[in-house]
Amino acid sequence: MGAQSRISKIVVTYRSASTPYLNVTPSTLPAFPETEIGYSPTQKFTLSGNSLTADAVLAISGTNADMFSVSPSSITPTDGTISDTEVTVTYTPTEAGSHEATLTVSSTGATDQVIALSGTAIAPLQHYTVNWMVNGNPYSEGTPSTDVAEGESVETLPTTPAAIGDKVFMGWTNATIDGTQDDAPAVLFTSAAGAPTVTANTTYYAVYAIQSGSGPVESLMQTLTYDTWTYDGSTTDKSTYRLFHTDSYIESETFDLSKLTKVVVYGGTFGGSTYNKLNIGDGTNTWKEGTVTGKSETGVNTFTGGTALSGEGKLRITSKSGTASSTGVRISKVEIYTTEGGYTYSAYATNFATLSDRNLSFSKTAVDYFEAPFTAPTLSGHTEGVTYESSDTEVATVNATTGEITIGTKYGTTTITASAEQSGSYYAGEASYTISVWPNSISGLKTLITSESEIDFKVKLNNAVITYADEKNAYLQDADAAILIFIKEGHTMTAGQSYTGVASGKAKLYKGLREITAIDWGTINPEVVAVPAAQVVTLAELNANYDKYESMYVTVQNAIVSSALSSRNATISQDSEEYAVYDKNNGLSATALSTANAIANVVGFPGKFNTTHQLNVFKETAVEETGYNLAVSDAGYATYFNSAKAFTMPAGATGYVWTEGEIQAAYDSEDNVPANEPLVVKAPAGNYAL
Repeated sequence: MGAQSRISKIVVTYRSASTPYLNVTPSTLPAFPETEIGYSPTQKFTLSGNSLTADAVLAISGTNADMFSVSPSSITPTDGTISDTEVTVTYTPTEAGSHEATLTVSSTGATDQVIALSGTAIAPLQHYTVNWMVNGNPYSEGTPSTDVAEGESVETLPTTPAAIGDKVFMGWTNATIDGTQDDAPAVLFTSAAGAPTVTANTTYYAVYAIQSGSGPVESLMQTLTYDTWTYDGSTTDKSTYRLFHTDSYIESETFDLSKLTKVVVYGGTFGGSTYNKLNIGDGTNTWKEGTVTGKSETGVNTFTGGTALSGEGKLRITSKSGTASSTGVRISKVEIYTTEGGYTYSAYATNFATLSDRNLSFSKTAVDYFEAPFTAPTLSGHTEGVTYESSDTEVATVNATTGEITIGTKYGTTTITASAEQSGSYYAGEASYTISVWPNSISGLKTLITSESEIDFKVKLNNAVITYADEKNAYLQDADAAILIFIKEGHTMTAGQSYTGVASGKAKLYKGLREITAIDWGTINPEVVAVPAAQVVTLAELNANYDKYESMYVTVQNAIVSSALSSRNATISQDSEEYAVYDKNNGLSATALSTANAIANVVGFPGKFNTTHQLNVFKETAVEETGYNLAVSDAGYATYFNSAKAFTMPAGATGYVWTEGEIQAAYDSEDNVPANEPLVVKAPAGNYAL
């Protein structure tokens, strides 16, 4: 029996959910790379925290604290939490040598997070300028390296240039080619790893060549099975195909290693848990290192894109790590794929005659559309063979050959692209512009407002009038619709201003109500007009067609106060229809809305709060009491008293005055009842307007 381990104690550490907590990921930062004075490399980590009661403060201390900086220097938690926040540490050495400092992240009650910082600075090196040229023209796509220290090579290459005519890009070289040549230049690189070192100001030239033939074809070259590899290990039981330690391997027969493109390993059952990688190479150079992921005998591990090997030789597959075990790593089969054939190239060149650019361009790059007619921007350049296309045909369609525009059925933006293939003496080319189709009415604008997130808009208005305005609110209404403008910071709009022209701004849904949250009137100068009269509507109309009346200036006549004003809310009724009323400025307590069964004309603006439709009323004069609704119970009786106003007894009703235990007076239908007369009214059950 082997040695045994005994556990004498287990310590469990836990943290209360309410204990302030900070965390940095990763918990350590590597040393900054060797840095020239005058340069400032950066490193980043992520800070998070929970249950925090104070800001997280990031401070650098230590011998060389002045060589390092951190941003941000403090982070304020939201409701005690700091979500993953990126922090940048910058190393800015001012003198050569090794530098060290300590970054401490702290917050009240939380354990400090400490990160060691270090870097090495060297004196400034000689730097050289690197230029990039494509067919005689400067090239800077992809922000390539243009400043390189002596003895170093470029870190970033430009974006790969496009093919030019019948020539394809092959790579970069450090000297021009005189005319053309059939062989590739001695210096030819396509990656930073292959670039030569820089010892002077340098220009790299794009190399082009004519490509012929078909592309390379990958094929299965060899399959390693029990009989086709030799085994070097501590057992001769080849049937288990074991690999024990890093100097044990399975080996192929000899083949051309330079053609190797892919190796597929089947199986990979673990005998020991520490086996986790395989090396594939020729015994000297590693072609590919990879994690063993297929842990069953049918598991498949595919290795591609390895470092090129050269010459005839054997391929070895070696265990990367792990210790000897009784079972090892089981591999059932290995397939080796190689690439045969490929393109051939000729006429290598760095400078050569090219086709002409079409120089396609539109007279405008962006157009707003509000209403017909529409004039498309003019296309200039070599336009022969151009075709047109719209990215969103619901916004606008375009005639493929003439470029004529037909506006579609929805608001939005579409891109109109004119393009032509390479032909004759011209390259392929294209140009584009955008058409943004905007509404020309308030009702159209409101169809764009469908989210609680703000949208940008433009709208063409026609005699849109401010029907009401206070410090933050203004209602804008045209012939068909209206919308609330709510400017939290305040505004200068007044009732009676009329706007005609193009305005822009931001809008959103707030609790279900469509509203403008920012407005730019552009070049519009408002006219002063009379505020239109409030539109008379019934509660039935408001209930049936909210979208039509939302934010309109309306009046509901002779509505009954079915629920008296409470907490700024009341309810009115009319012909069995009910509607909520909201006291926007908390100033309606002295109106008829405070009396149940009062009858009133109510002027306001229909709106919505969450799912509740409500009539928003802003001022006391918007409520006019017109009477009282006498509700006679099913028993046929009601009481009524008005100390200030006389009224006419309703048809079909009789009023009685009860004084000192007997009836002293009676009022019949159509009789005038004086003020200050307490009555018992007898009538059929129902509502009677007084």
